[in-house]
Amino acid sequence: MPSPKDVTLRTGPPTKRELLIFYPAKFTWTQLKTFVNSGYSATVPPEVEHTLIWTRLPIYHEDLVAKRISTRVEQDGLWGFTGSTSPPPSPSTLHSCLPALSDWGITVDKLIRSAAPNEDEAELLRRAGEEIQEFVRNRWDESLWETAWFVNPPVG
Repeated sequence: MPSPKDVTLRTGPPTKRELLIFYPAKFTWTQLKTFVNSGYSATVPPEVEHTLIWTRLPIYHEDLVAKRISTRVEQDGLWGFTGSTSPPPSPSTLHSCLPALSDWGITVDKLIRSAAPNEDEAELLRRAGEEIQEFVRNRWDESLWETAWFVNPPVG
């Protein structure tokens, strides 16, 4: 196996060698199905990079997601922000964003939203997402990128 001094970490999607060296603990090459930069041209401004990552193995499992928050995670997924000293956008601004989603038929009455977590739940959610947060921080340098990440809830 090569070492970090043998492999240069480039910009863009990582190669198999980069994944094995720089992200070995949590996401292996055999687990990754696709790591692709997606232009998402219809919905994302040109200066925004949109990246999708699919895995063969579930990211959610009982070692990461405490039973107390499993129902919430199964509905809402996991999320986080890196690279900004400002707090993330408040959910109270959601109404101002909805007109941009109207072409897809998304309206406030169709949204499924969980109540705000209490302090203990918020900490469990933070812990459940910390490995993904670390992956994002390793991939997108916080001094260069402001990143919002989201892991979809498990399907069926």
